[in-house]
Amino acid sequence: MDPGQGITINFRDNGSGFDQEQAGGDVFQLYRRLHADVPGRGIGLYLVKAHVEAMNGHVSVLSQVNVGTEFTLQFRPRADENLSD
Repeated sequence: MDPGQGITINFRDNGSGFDQEQAGGDVFQLYRRLHADVPGRGIGLYLVKAHVEAMNGHVSVLSQVNVGTEFTLQFRPRADENLSD
C-alpha cells in the first residue's frame, strides 16, 4: 500500500456473530451488549470507535449470526498529526 493512502486494518472471526439489522446503529453505543450470555459491560466497541475517530479514522462492522463478524478500521495518512507532544 502507498503510505499516502493511509492504512486499512481488517479482522474477522468465525464466532457467533450478531443480527446486524436488529442491532442497527447501536453496535458502538456505550453499554450496548449484543450477547446476554457472554459476560461484559458493553464498553469495548464504544472505546474502539472513540479512539479510532480521535485519530480521524473510521470503523465499520459486518456480522451474521452463526457466521462471524468482520471489523474494518481505516486511518488516513498521518493520523497522529492531531496528537499533541
